[in-house]
Amino acid sequence: MAEASRIAALNTPEDDPLTAAVRARAFLLLAGTGRPVPVSAVGTPEGWAPQDVRRALDGLLQAGRLTVADDGDLTGSLGITVQPTRHLMVLPQGERYSWCALDALGIFGALGVSGQIRSSTPRDEPVTVDIDSGSPRDYGELVLLVPERKSGPVVQDWCPLVNFFADAPSAMHWADERGLAGMSIGVHEASDLGTRVWTKALAQAHRFGDWRNGE
Repeated sequence: MAEASRIAALNTPEDDPLTAAVRARAFLLLAGTGRPVPVSAVGTPEGWAPQDVRRALDGLLQAGRLTVADDGDLTGSLGITVQPTRHLMVLPQGERYSWCALDALGIFGALGVSGQIRSSTPRDEPVTVDIDSGSPRDYGELVLLVPERKSGPVVQDWCPLVNFFADAPSAMHWADERGLAGMSIGVHEASDLGTRVWTKALAQAHRFGDWRNGE
């Protein structure tokens, strides 16, 4: 599959500027604290009202692109989450989790930091990926399964399917058993793609300059 087709298969719908910025700011807060974040901590950019930020958050939540705790605090955004998942990221600021394997590689790549991804395949085979300055070391035949996206909530319907596999035949066999269409891509290729996507997404956090804290 050509690179353009791969990117199209992985791309999320283009956000409006405020939604993109809110999503990225929520990510940075969660990455920095490792704890659920109150909605008010996101803040409000100059020229906008708190209600505008709230609407952006609600839209992300309804689309399954943001997660919250029972009390309404933010727990996940742009692939990072403070709730345990299959994919543990050992980052310089501590242990965090990601919604899927691609998220983990993209997050490390965009942050440009060293650390480790501790994961497992859906068949409970352990996977460890060492990261040097955002780039994974050589992992031979290790791949990611990237199924085609459907119209349902991303976190619930798509992310649980994006996992590491020992090799491409294992990934596609698992997908075929479940009637999933998609592709398998190597760890380095996935890292390159994820790095581009997450770098662009995180840059949106700064597009409005300073934000006012509190509601």
